[in-house]
Amino acid sequence: MFHGVVPLYKIGDGMVVNDTDGLFLRVEEAHASIQSALTQYPFSLHLLSTLWPLVFGDASYFQEESGRQRVWVKLPDQKKLICSDPTELRDLLRMKLQKCVLSIDRLAELCKLIFGVRVSVERESDGKSDLGVWIHTDMGRFVCSRCGHCCKALDIKNGVSPSDYHFWQKSGRQDILDWVSVVQEKGEILSCRIWINPLTNAFTESCPWLEKVADRNIYRCKIHNVRPSVCRHYPGSRKHARVTGCKGVFK
Repeated sequence: MFHGVVPLYKIGDGMVVNDTDGLFLRVEEAHASIQSALTQYPFSLHLLSTLWPLVFGDASYFQEESGRQRVWVKLPDQKKLICSDPTELRDLLRMKLQKCVLSIDRLAELCKLIFGVRVSVERESDGKSDLGVWIHTDMGRFVCSRCGHCCKALDIKNGVSPSDYHFWQKSGRQDILDWVSVVQEKGEILSCRIWINPLTNAFTESCPWLEKVADRNIYRCKIHNVRPSVCRHYPGSRKHARVTGCKGVFK
């Protein structure tokens, strides 16, 4: 099973989200989303071969071995071909993206291919900010089946953001904060991890706030109104729902 409940594979603080239409990614957030996808999910050789020249340039190319899950890769700065498998290719793409800054148009094309959604280059809702990538998730027709799959089976250990933590602080939800571990530097929260049992200091196998509805084969969230953003915005797209095993339906 695939892991990770991050919509479009990454939600950044300050991201503008519209649950029924899509979400806006600033340049750094688009980079982070792509990086996260390359870390979490297996990609077909066909998709990798399409992504390759967008990241490495037209001077690079793939040469697949017939009937085998490996390819010979040409990199712009190397004369010899490199033999790689899909996992190694993903890692090479990810490392390259860490070192380069792509144009907004190229970022949009990568998002379209990786996330399988309609993408456009636009400005934020204020009309004055820098250009970013608008992800048309088309999730307005999604209906949750309340099966509990995302709460029981998917890995969201690093999904909670500092903004979630601060929201729970302001809301006086110490009961939730007791299950969160934070990394701080000079009083600033850098990252959070959930859900950690305060009695054992170990990660729980499933969300501690998930509760089965009596006499019905459905579940409910006991902190639904204040649940983390990673939960509020799952799944991020139809493709994200499909690859993570979501049993919700699209009307």
